[in-house]
Amino acid sequence: MCSDLLMKRPKLTKNIDIKTFLDYYWLKSELIQFCKIYKLNTTGNKFDLLKRVQYFIETGNKNETISKPNSQKYKKDSLNKLDKNSLVLNYKNDKKTREFFIKEIGSHFQFNDYLRSFNNRIIDINNKITYGDLIQGWITYENEKKSLNIEKEIGKQFEYNQFMRDFFKNEKGKNRQEAIEAWNFVKFLPGKRDYDSYKKKLTWRPRE
Repeated sequence: MCSDLLMKRPKLTKNIDIKTFLDYYWLKSELIQFCKIYKLNTTGNKFDLLKRVQYFIETGNKNETISKPNSQKYKKDSLNKLDKNSLVLNYKNDKKTREFFIKEIGSHFQFNDYLRSFNNRIIDINNKITYGDLIQGWITYENEKKSLNIEKEIGKQFEYNQFMRDFFKNEKGKNRQEAIEAWNFVKFLPGKRDYDSYKKKLTWRPRE
């Protein structure tokens, strides 16, 4: 089934329609191969690759905001004294950064998913994001979690984790192999790749 679905998907080229690209699941190896063919940066995690490929398909231009540090320009921010006006250029979830946030936010501070999204990423200086902005972002993120009283959302790059969690929550008595087979079924179909979509797509069959 999965191999059939792979064969039915459109080819990933620079001419693919952006909506089609966003509708389908792409393997990290496919994204890397795309980047190699079109001379794009191949570094970063899967989310970085997805955004880079999306930007290229939409604009035809290379977005090299995320790149491999290769000069003094990219030394980690925490090597300098941090304050609220410090620009976020090369953010790290390290000891000195933690100490800064504890000082500004309080002893209850912990790194959360909002801050982890900046970790090990080179930020374009033109974006002018400051550590004061990160503080406000952290506070907003934590307040939203409390006010909505919902489970912590897993980022799009962790769709698999979200699907597996929801599968076992709803499919009592099913084992891990069955969960993996369900994920392999839904991930290559167009549209969302979550448990609700899986249930709706059980009757879906690829066109001949």
